[in-house]
Amino acid sequence: MSCMQGQIRRVESGEILCEAGVKAERVPIVLEGATEPGMPPFSLWKKIESQSGLSPSIIALVPPETVRAEGECTVLTLKVRTMLKLCNRNCDFHAEFIEKLQ
Repeated sequence: MSCMQGQIRRVESGEILCEAGVKAERVPIVLEGATEPGMPPFSLWKKIESQSGLSPSIIALVPPETVRAEGECTVLTLKVRTMLKLCNRNCDFHAEFIEKLQ
């Protein structure tokens, strides 16, 4: 997970994990606990691409709805720029993760 700059943290009940319409450079994946409403699939999140004119790359995702922790949760956050593109090390975890997102 280091290639996707993964961070695991505990969040309190009621804490916002993602906010509708707000650009997220890190996206949450709930490992333990529940959210209200349920976390929307990443395929529903709007993609914001780089405007550099170079090869297109997704720099942020925008969730379709606001999601809060229903109780105490353990959340893994991954950096969008690294999450959706295979790393130079071609690690199996990363490849499998991207495949499951599609």
